[in-house]
Amino acid sequence: ELHKSEECPNTLRKCVFAVAGCSYEGKGAELVKHEEQCNAEHLRLVLRAQVDINQRMKDFQQRGVTTSAASPDRMARYDSAITHLEKRITELTEQMSNLLVDNQRMKSEIQSRNVATEEAIGKLQHAVKEL
Repeated sequence: ELHKSEECPNTLRKCVFAVAGCSYEGKGAELVKHEEQCNAEHLRLVLRAQVDINQRMKDFQQRGVTTSAASPDRMARYDSAITHLEKRITELTEQMSNLLVDNQRMKSEIQSRNVATEEAIGKLQHAVKEL
């Protein structure tokens, strides 16, 4: 079961940004490629979600302040909702940060490989000239 849910490259999985609104589903390398190539769209989704969460938090806080006669149960629900929204902001921010770090690491890796490839091509061209 773990093999199917997490390890198997043939298992259809949702994008990690599904929580922010991304509807993409893919398998293995397709999903990785999507997640690598859609950073800008994912960032927009996360920012939109964060703006929405911030607005909801403001609305809850304003309702809590303006309804001073609110029941303790209602206030507890507001507090719970605010806590949940703050947690989501933190989770989304961490995901975005991790993706940015991964993206930078991959860019560096690609640059290193490009340099190595160019050096190898130069050596091959030199060797061909000597023939």
